[in-house]
Amino acid sequence: MSNPTDPTHTGPQVFCRHCGQSMPLDAPACPHCGMAVAMPPSYLAPPGRDWLVALLLSVFLGSLGVTASI
Repeated sequence: MSNPTDPTHTGPQVFCRHCGQSMPLDAPACPHCGMAVAMPPSYLAPPGRDWLVALLLSVFLGSLGVTASI
């Protein structure tokens, strides 16, 4: 496995938002300026039961807005 902080890393590349230099996609910090890289939320949240949470919230919170009109 190659080291993502190595400037010669040949994996997918992105550009540092701080200095603009090319850097590995999986690097925790820019190898040129040392600035830490903030990972997008999609990398932080593991895939899971988001659909279940959305379903339960819509059922319980949706029922609060329902009124009986007889």
